[in-house]
Amino acid sequence: MTGPKQVLQRSWSRINLALAGHNRLHQLIPNLQHSTLQYMRTVAWALARYRDEIFNYIKVHTHYGPIGDLIHNLKVFRFRLQKRSGAGYSEKYDPHDDVIPSYLNAALKRTKDLYKINNHLIDSAPTILFVSTYLPRFDKTAADFRLFNILNILLANKCKIEYIYHANTQCDASYEKALKGDINFTHLPLNQQDYNKIIAEKTPEYLWITNIWGINYITFMAQLSESLKKRCPSLKLIIDTMDFHFKEFLRKYEWTKNQDDLTRANEFLRNEEILYEAADTVIVISDKEKRDIQSTIMGAREIEIVPIFLEIFHSTRPYSKRRNICFVGHFGNKHNVDAVKYFLENIFQLILARNPRVEFHVLGYLSEKYRKVFQSPNVKVIGSLKNLQEALTHYKLFVCPMPYGAGMKGKIGDAAAAGVPIVTTSIGAEGFPVRDGEECFISDSPIEFAEKCNQCLADPVVWHNFSIKSRLMIAENFSPDVVAGKLAKVLSSDSSSLPRLPCLPR
Repeated sequence: MTGPKQVLQRSWSRINLALAGHNRLHQLIPNLQHSTLQYMRTVAWALARYRDEIFNYIKVHTHYGPIGDLIHNLKVFRFRLQKRSGAGYSEKYDPHDDVIPSYLNAALKRTKDLYKINNHLIDSAPTILFVSTYLPRFDKTAADFRLFNILNILLANKCKIEYIYHANTQCDASYEKALKGDINFTHLPLNQQDYNKIIAEKTPEYLWITNIWGINYITFMAQLSESLKKRCPSLKLIIDTMDFHFKEFLRKYEWTKNQDDLTRANEFLRNEEILYEAADTVIVISDKEKRDIQSTIMGAREIEIVPIFLEIFHSTRPYSKRRNICFVGHFGNKHNVDAVKYFLENIFQLILARNPRVEFHVLGYLSEKYRKVFQSPNVKVIGSLKNLQEALTHYKLFVCPMPYGAGMKGKIGDAAAAGVPIVTTSIGAEGFPVRDGEECFISDSPIEFAEKCNQCLADPVVWHNFSIKSRLMIAENFSPDVVAGKLAKVLSSDSSSLPRLPCLPR
């Protein structure tokens, strides 16, 4: 009798074809000898059970392409064999049971404790005056959502909050109501004399300047910080960067070779040097950004990390209930527009060659403005959504093809929190503790990027592992418990117990 090895060699083409074809399975099974069936069962079982251990020693590119396809097909074939024969297998097929180790599911359940706000962080609650462009628009941007949750943590710890902003929106009343506690809001257009006056009158212990995006705003704040440090020596100045803008525009210049981008980068750098050198504490959102600032601006003193805030979905839609690819962004920012263009021009057609029915959906604030720009087969511009994270749970894959940028990309956090597997460029992954092939796929090559997208779309094993591991990463690094601990460190000085000196007259 011919052995299993010889049978497999002769039947290889026929077996592999049948593995991918549901309608031909009934023709294949009767023709396979018993020894071949037993051999295939053993191989498929071993690959399914020990996949994680095997892949720790294999290059990550084996997750996609022909090898990844074969492993996935073997797994499906194993289920069909056990369903047909019933020999040696009694369990029902459930992707969660097969592809996710029990310790990962248990770890995910334990993360619920990380989402309880600690209201005993600060011994003596200080008065903090926040200065920002808008009220915290928690439903618009990751930066505003982070600020909204920082304020909630401080309010839960009995801090007195003053909040000054200069730009209005139609939803300001609802944004004010969303924050409950000892907080006073003041709308004040940008004027150096008015800002100096109101800050002197309120005599806060901390002045927290945040959401520093536009060049006009950062120039204004650089001038204000220099004036306040001279007039109000007791005031503790906190600069909350959100992004290292010099680095963002320098990278843009390296990508576009447009001299205007280099000019803008240097303009940001001059103002960032003034701000960071004047600050008692500079707050960044990642260790990478901290290192970048330290290596560029020598006068920056104390730099602390207060990450973005993200809330995970503990239970979410499985692989079989999701469809299509999406990207999320604030399309008032040019880097998000360029990311979508880059994806459509260099990557999406490679994905369609293998998945012709898949659609690419563009979500986010102001994305409707680019409906004609992004117009292409299988592309839909969805626009802004009220419940973004809920919408994300309907997608099978999230892409972040950022060609340039700086700081952490909130969109990556949103997708990971919703359990959507991610394929991103290395720039998109910056600031997140992710590894290629563990929590997501990372690639800067269009061909490899497309291959990894196709693997996530086709392979439930990879998909479910990314979905669980990325949510664990978010809970362990960006929950209220973690953010609160960082805030306590920033406000841990004894300044609240010292007498506050009045600001000197102008």
